[in-house]
Amino acid sequence: MRTRIYIYLSVVVCLVMIAFPMAKASAPETAELQYKAITLISAGINISDGKATYTGTVVGGNKNAKTYMTVKLQRQSSTGGDWVTIASGSDFAEGTGSAFVSKTKSVSKGYNYRTSVIVRIYDEDGNLIETATKNSAEQDY
Repeated sequence: MRTRIYIYLSVVVCLVMIAFPMAKASAPETAELQYKAITLISAGINISDGKATYTGTVVGGNKNAKTYMTVKLQRQSSTGGDWVTIASGSDFAEGTGSAFVSKTKSVSKGYNYRTSVIVRIYDEDGNLIETATKNSAEQDY
């Protein structure tokens, strides 16, 4: 009796595998872009009690590179339109070190806000080898 059950289950598994072939593994659509000289880049924003804290982090991925990061707090009319930079900060790192910015600014109601992190990586000769931009999720206030 057990042998028949095992055979039956094996046949069912084979039929399922034929009917639903396994898809080739692929990166999800929300996966991070692959960079040449950046290990990590992130942008964040938090608004509470009329104050926005905007943050940016980058970790270099090339021991001979210099990393320059600019972090911008941007706002957009609640009806859309262009993003306007209302505050910014910057940091620098060498090699595989990290750069980090965290700043706070008073903000007005009726706008969408986001953080935009712009990174530029230069080699030891001063040649630009990579640029990257990462925007945080938008936050309404």
